[in-house]
Amino acid sequence: MNYSASPRGRIWVGWKHQVVTVHLTKCTEQLIHGDVLAKSGNFQTAFTAVYGLHSVETRRPLWTDLIQLSTVINPVHDAETKDFEGCIDIADLAEIKSCGNFFCWSNKGQGNARISSRIDRALGNIDWHNKYVDAVVDFMNPGLSDHSPLLLNCRVEWAAGGRPFKIFNYMATHVDFLKIVQDGWAQRCTGSLMFSLWQKLKVVKGGLKTLHQKEFARLDEKIDLLRQELDEVQSELANDSTDTELQHKESASPHLTGIDIELVREVKQLSPLAAENLIQPVTNKGIDEALKGIDVNKAPGIDGLNGLFFRKAWDIVKEEVYAAVKNFFQTGHMLRQVNNIVVTLVPKIQNATQAFSKFSAASGLEANMMKSELYLAGVPDSVAQSILAKIGIPRGSFPFKYLGVPLSTRKLSFTDCKPLIEKTVARVRSWSAKLLSYAGRLQLVRSVLFGIQLYWCQIFIMPKKVLKEIQRICRCFLWTGAEGNSRKALVAWDQLCLPKVCGG
Repeated sequence: MNYSASPRGRIWVGWKHQVVTVHLTKCTEQLIHGDVLAKSGNFQTAFTAVYGLHSVETRRPLWTDLIQLSTVINPVHDAETKDFEGCIDIADLAEIKSCGNFFCWSNKGQGNARISSRIDRALGNIDWHNKYVDAVVDFMNPGLSDHSPLLLNCRVEWAAGGRPFKIFNYMATHVDFLKIVQDGWAQRCTGSLMFSLWQKLKVVKGGLKTLHQKEFARLDEKIDLLRQELDEVQSELANDSTDTELQHKESASPHLTGIDIELVREVKQLSPLAAENLIQPVTNKGIDEALKGIDVNKAPGIDGLNGLFFRKAWDIVKEEVYAAVKNFFQTGHMLRQVNNIVVTLVPKIQNATQAFSKFSAASGLEANMMKSELYLAGVPDSVAQSILAKIGIPRGSFPFKYLGVPLSTRKLSFTDCKPLIEKTVARVRSWSAKLLSYAGRLQLVRSVLFGIQLYWCQIFIMPKKVLKEIQRICRCFLWTGAEGNSRKALVAWDQLCLPKVCGG
């Protein structure tokens, strides 16, 4: 919802958290833009939800935002943003196939006073249409709104397979919970201490799966049924709309905080006795305290077990856990299968953001949380959301620029390298009016233009199309002093790039 940009919140976006992850990157009064990534990994796209205002003047910022979000190769003139058709042409968009209701908006009038119109559209660019050829948009019944919700179905075949095991707190309250753990712990296992622990936990998880299927299956369907009953009751009630008052934000400090010298001087150093205590052997008491520091309501780890499981079954499982943890600290070897379980026993650091405040007081520098971005990789979505909520820094997405170059998780494309080409063209344009000689242009190509290219080539494997485009710009500037196409080359470029001893 875009209540942060519009008090009326005209745009609502909904998705299934179990299926996809949605990262919203732009929110204005007239649009919400974001990225959608399927948790199965076989679907990824960007989307923009639009609610256009009613006058030509108020819609102009919308066209500008849409053009900025699209991939524009040619420069955009102001005249091209005057109407909707210009925006569609520039962004290269086309309407997606639709089904369902023809009219998608009405004034909710009765009888002859009712006005209906088809003012909503679902659009995609050519690449999107080619990738999802069977996609269709369903114009559904409007419900309480005056607009019909648009349900986009890309008809992608999701990866088959069962869901991974995950323990829920309500399972630990069942009367058969401890019996299942006892039965699993009664199994005789051979191998190392950690391998034995892993095998017993594996048997316990099998018993808990059976318990869940027997006692708690199809809870989502029951919840959906209760929600439908709630919707029917709410539709009969009067809609009392109340506006919640926003809390006033504290004004920023009008002066720059200096360095707190006293804080720097008060930094304590470990005494020899305290340093020696850090390397003391791990005790059962220390493991117990680590377990108590884990919130029982935290999401389970990748292994599916959370802190509540160990607390409830601690009298049964503690001896094996003691032995396995101590063995790890003595040998430094951690079994791959048990890696996630042992990490579960490490308590979380509370108030991690206090480090920013102490750093600011000590150095006189303050991090701007709203201008900072946090990049996460290989982290479950539940853990990522918890980290973002604790730190308060927006989540960034790839690709992004660092020290003038784009960082990406995939191979660079021609579009990713456009800043390099634009920087090269900008240098050539700044030199074009200086009436340089051939020797001067040659020196600039070798020392400046090639230097910019080499800086990127030391970091990335450049696409051939980018290298050829840079060579074209350098060749044109060398022979004509301009960036445009030229047929005045006196020597082939391959021959020109040879070492001087070879005739280059």
